[in-house]
Amino acid sequence: MQKLMIQTKHSTYPIYVGDCLASLNPFIQKASQVVVITDQTVYDLHYAQLKEYLPSESPVFVIKPGESSKSISNYYEIQTFLIEHQVDRRGLVLAFGGGVVGDLAGFVSATYMRGIDFIQIPTTLLAHDSAIGGKVAINHELGKNLIGAFYPPLAVIYHLDFLKTLSDKEWRSGFAEMLKHGFIANDDLLTKLMSYPSLEPLKHPSFSPILIDSLKVKQVIVEADEFEKGQRAFLNFGHTFGHAVELVYPSLSHGEAVAIGMAFALFVSQEKLFLQVDLMKYLNTLVKLNYPILLEEEKIETYLNYMDHDKKNDRQLIRFVLLDDKQSPCLVSLTREETKRYVKQFLKWMNDRRL
Repeated sequence: MQKLMIQTKHSTYPIYVGDCLASLNPFIQKASQVVVITDQTVYDLHYAQLKEYLPSESPVFVIKPGESSKSISNYYEIQTFLIEHQVDRRGLVLAFGGGVVGDLAGFVSATYMRGIDFIQIPTTLLAHDSAIGGKVAINHELGKNLIGAFYPPLAVIYHLDFLKTLSDKEWRSGFAEMLKHGFIANDDLLTKLMSYPSLEPLKHPSFSPILIDSLKVKQVIVEADEFEKGQRAFLNFGHTFGHAVELVYPSLSHGEAVAIGMAFALFVSQEKLFLQVDLMKYLNTLVKLNYPILLEEEKIETYLNYMDHDKKNDRQLIRFVLLDDKQSPCLVSLTREETKRYVKQFLKWMNDRRL
């Protein structure tokens, strides 16, 4: 087991990585009551293992898997569930699942009785990114994560044994966020990841140090900018267009959509900032690892409509994280017309290469 510490001006909390479920014990002992929020898939696969560490009377709220569960209705139902179980301010919520569960359970915790403790117990590779940093939210029909807060967890318990049951789709989703960390901050990490011939090396114990390297990128950025007033925004690399793609194609996982979004961000970085990057090498990596690349010219207006409502926008301009050099991210705001032009050029570039 390895331990990292997140230390910001306003909060300090540990991240345990490895065989680490026993790390829950001191937190549970201090809580008046423990409530588990999870999804049906994680409950069926892993709850029996978690249950060994819980008080016998711990209530469990189970949601449907998938992004649609980050809804106002689920948020309200869980608040009602906590009230009915008389959870007080010393209660502890365990967010047991992937990024959807973490976001939803975290926002519930941030607002129930003006805030109670919660612990992130991520069960996916993708959640190695989302579980750290305290960004919690639910979705609105006009966009992702538009209703939320910054609310750090009491701890992050990243028990790697849970990853063994992930589908290749889930491995791809988390791998994309690791690629993001490489693009914005760690060239050695990026080189290692892009050298993988398949997803299989991710499932080997030797992958753990590389995962730690990715976690450290997030750690450094969150510690420097907890509330996304500056460099933390760089963690949104690939997300502006990626979120739009994700909303248009529900069959894509979050990371699969972000992988497409990063291709677009690299393309715009080339065109606008003259970044020297081998975009085809990146796209060939996606193809090699069986990432679906879903883009349609007739959906351009739909992509733009979603980007118009992106929470990162600034004064009605669409804001992107681009690269002006290797591992040198910057914020660039574009008008809707500029964005539309780049999307058209990108789709033509992709079509010309039959991608």
